[in-house]
Amino acid sequence: MRLNSLCPPLLLTFGIVILSGCGASHPRTKKLDITYGARGIEQLSYGGVVLEDLEQNPGDVFHIWHMNATNLLGKHMTGQQYGWGEVNTARSWDAAKHTWKYFFDWGTIAVEFAQEGDTLHMNVTEANNPNSNIIFNGATIYPFVLHFPRLPNNFKDVKFAQLSSNIDGGPGTNRVIVADFGGGQIASFVPGPQKPLYHGFDPAGSGFNYFPIISSTSMDSMASFFPRIDRPVEPGKEDRFTVSLRFAPSGTPISGLQ
Repeated sequence: MRLNSLCPPLLLTFGIVILSGCGASHPRTKKLDITYGARGIEQLSYGGVVLEDLEQNPGDVFHIWHMNATNLLGKHMTGQQYGWGEVNTARSWDAAKHTWKYFFDWGTIAVEFAQEGDTLHMNVTEANNPNSNIIFNGATIYPFVLHFPRLPNNFKDVKFAQLSSNIDGGPGTNRVIVADFGGGQIASFVPGPQKPLYHGFDPAGSGFNYFPIISSTSMDSMASFFPRIDRPVEPGKEDRFTVSLRFAPSGTPISGLQ
């Protein structure tokens, strides 16, 4: 067996070969730290840099904003529980499953947070009740806010959204959106089938603050050059999709994500 030339010599003691430990496999230390509480994700940090803290910024709490629905004849539904996620029958946080679930007259929207090493998966299920009499076209979900210490590389202006529509061709179709903030980077991407879905980073008020966005319908105030998409869910059906955030050291290649 060929040994690494940088390893120190082997020790021989009474005929027993004692390896120095050079070349042994050491798992990479996880740097993404997430604290959950009664409001969902309470604090999130990477490599010691705190990027989210609800104690400091209670307005960053999870919420669902714009929604899009039509009746079965295609007429746009407004008001009540069709246009805004925070107008609902009830909502609940499942601490054991790390899942927010919103209940509406027409169905439910659930978002599960699942950490895998330094990657946070946000798994969404939009379910339309069999007797809803509507077609649900999607919702814009704001899971939390990331407070970057500075404007990420390649973000030209704090007022501009950095989005992907997860489809080929035209502006805003880069499937991996990276926010490199110097102390690390976050890559937003959609694993699995390449169906239309908005993701990336949307400005969240003052400072270098951004929502890691999830949206299955066209977003409010979106730039005119972005393609308009929906993901219709008919009565009795559901739609499942995931937006993932991979945290890594600054400058890490994004090959293999999509």
